[in-house]
Amino acid sequence: MALTFKAIATKNNCCKAARKMPNSSPAGFILHSTAAPNPELRRYVDAPDIVGKNKYGNHWNVPKPDINGKPTEICCHGFIGKDLKGNVLAAQILPYEYCCWNCGSGSKGSYNYSPAYIQFEVCEDNLTDRTYFEQAFDLAARVVAELMEQFPTIKLENVISHKEACARGYASNHGDPENWLSKFGKDMNWFRDKVKGYLKTGGSTVKIVNFSPRLTAPSTVDKHWIHTSKGGLNECILIGGNSVLPNCVGYAWGRFFEIIDEIPKLSKCNAEMWYSNTADGYERSQTPMLGAIACWSKGAVGNEADGAGHVAVVERIETNGDIVTSNSAYGGSRFYTKTYEKRNGYNSGALKFQGFILPPVKIKETMSAASKPATKFKVGDIVDFTGTTHYASSSGTRGTAAKSGKAKITRIAPGTAHPYHLVNTGDGSTVYGWVNAGDVQSAAKKTVDELAQEVIRGDWGNGDDRKKRLTDAGYDYSVVQARVNELMK
Repeated sequence: MALTFKAIATKNNCCKAARKMPNSSPAGFILHSTAAPNPELRRYVDAPDIVGKNKYGNHWNVPKPDINGKPTEICCHGFIGKDLKGNVLAAQILPYEYCCWNCGSGSKGSYNYSPAYIQFEVCEDNLTDRTYFEQAFDLAARVVAELMEQFPTIKLENVISHKEACARGYASNHGDPENWLSKFGKDMNWFRDKVKGYLKTGGSTVKIVNFSPRLTAPSTVDKHWIHTSKGGLNECILIGGNSVLPNCVGYAWGRFFEIIDEIPKLSKCNAEMWYSNTADGYERSQTPMLGAIACWSKGAVGNEADGAGHVAVVERIETNGDIVTSNSAYGGSRFYTKTYEKRNGYNSGALKFQGFILPPVKIKETMSAASKPATKFKVGDIVDFTGTTHYASSSGTRGTAAKSGKAKITRIAPGTAHPYHLVNTGDGSTVYGWVNAGDVQSAAKKTVDELAQEVIRGDWGNGDDRKKRLTDAGYDYSVVQARVNELMK
């Protein structure tokens, strides 16, 4: 969704009034701009975890927001501006079926009420930053397109500015956002064309592409990772020879090209700048999708001195939400795979997860072997470790000796060199680390009578130790102990 988050202004009098639109459906959309040189969402939106804290408390989640020093009955449906990291986001602050109090009235009435329009404000800066202008209005166009998909009652001709609403006789006499658009030679027709370009209906089609996970390194002669100056397709920085690798930016740019089968509009700057570059037109999300680019920042965004972040490509999504990614690292590996865990918010060490850049295509998975589940076991299974080596990581290259025997699977990293993490159950095995898939076999289950005889011989220890070892091995301790008691009578 282009709409990044909700922060409903429940304390605002407009929200509390809860006046429903006719038929609970909007007749159009009005685009405003704030007429104040402050692009920060925290000025208007009460969501400190996302946009930062408004130390003055003059956001709009109050009964009457402060407008030029005067408490005013006012509320729109949403804002577009910068969050605390400098990313351009869209925030909804009023339910869409509620009438807002934002455009005033004219000679014929008000688009606040009947007909009722959804209304968003774009946070103005000093009106000179072209990058922010393009990001903000591009995001606004995508928000409008999604709202038109959600509410078919909104027609493109009724996507208008505050100035146009005034000219129709349904709003107060303001000139926004044309005052801003004109600074860059644009107008509302330009904006409506952008909206039209994002609409999925109206006869337009979405390209469908076949998708096979890339879990092995691309060929050194694959043009997706050869620089354009060397006869290749990749426009990112040349690293050495003909290649843009090893470099996460060059790799992800080339892999996205390979997936969508067209030149990407992605940034070619440092990785941590990719997610905020919404001028590329690609949808952002906090939910993974096959072929999406996962983005991380490191330290302060834009400060190379403390790290440039990382980007990777989602190749597989596990049932628990973990993602298996393909990667490259500047100054490091040309190619590697890595699993990022949902339970950790996809964060990894000093890398802080930003979000996913989604491909502008419909993914059709192929039935190649690589796209099939990489594991036949699950976390918690008791298995037989038949190998002689374990590793400190799932992608490790130097192993150490380990004795075979029974072990418990504690973690799984599909698509990696050593996908299973095993912990021995204490019956002679010393495995405690990541192992090869071929060294893991289903453990043969013993009968209750076999186990009872082993317990009587002392093979499973005594007391709590016995209980723990039997339970860790996947057996029901109470059943086994009951049989032992019967045999010992």
